[in-house]
Amino acid sequence: MSTDVRLLSTKTLSAGAQEEATRLGFALTQIDFIHTEKIEPNNWLTSISPTEVYIFTSARAVKAAAEAGINLSKASIAALSGATQQALHDLGLTVLYTADRAKSLTQEIINGHARHVTFFCGDKHRNELPESLMQHGVDVSKIVVYRTELTPHVISETFDGVLFFSPSAVQSFLWKNTISPSTSIFCIGNTTAREFPATVTNTLIISPVPDPCKLLRMAAQHFLLSGHVKE
Repeated sequence: MSTDVRLLSTKTLSAGAQEEATRLGFALTQIDFIHTEKIEPNNWLTSISPTEVYIFTSARAVKAAAEAGINLSKASIAALSGATQQALHDLGLTVLYTADRAKSLTQEIINGHARHVTFFCGDKHRNELPESLMQHGVDVSKIVVYRTELTPHVISETFDGVLFFSPSAVQSFLWKNTISPSTSIFCIGNTTAREFPATVTNTLIISPVPDPCKLLRMAAQHFLLSGHVKE
């Protein structure tokens, strides 16, 4: 695809995703609209009790748990697919339960008849997964291992598309910016997309899987079909 499409990513992409953006011909600008900071392990390590399943929904939580020296092989592991699952695989760990969405992951854990689970998460995690598990009689220990801070930036340029990867990034972006009506919005997951107020009526495309490369390919397809670019 030959294109002059200008994309803004609201986070710094992995090297692989940046290569994919280049391959697709995008002019990519990357600005981090959120910042994560680990919580020192001595603040939460003593809260960990014996469990059947360790749950992860972000690669950042995987990194925090691994850096704290937790033996993650002592329990079964449940994780969202994409970057989270890959982070666990990179540690040589096997993921027993995996799904593209938190709702589906919850059902996988329930079907596995776990009675006690430990959920490693950030301070701005969504509550749907732990609440649903508790409604099904599963005892959930939430261990907050990192904090998310909004880092809003004023964007003076107009981009053809903006990539969002979390509800927090949407909040941070909208804090100091409005989105031009001509700008298309690309989101990882419905939870991120739902963070936009009803007043935002831009074209909004959602990747069903938490994979930045998939989102980039969907963006390329969108601009191709809309006649913005030629193959």
